[in-house]
Amino acid sequence: FFTSRRRHTRYISVTGVQTCALPISTSESDLAAFITTGRSVDDPVNSTGVAMPPKGGNPALSDQDLLNVAAYLKAQN
Repeated sequence: FFTSRRRHTRYISVTGVQTCALPISTSESDLAAFITTGRSVDDPVNSTGVAMPPKGGNPALSDQDLLNVAAYLKAQN
């Protein structure tokens, strides 16, 4: 994980099979909603050119799982 500042918004970059920048300046519920929705390749904020699939590509994740992920990501920052 590493963080950066861009456009006055803090992001955490998650590296692995896929790389994306998640907005962590929002509430845990907003971050969980973002993870639920994902990010398309043509999103103007997408700096990687890689799509982030909804739920990170894991449709089995529950709402509580996503809130736990959001809490973990915010705690890492």
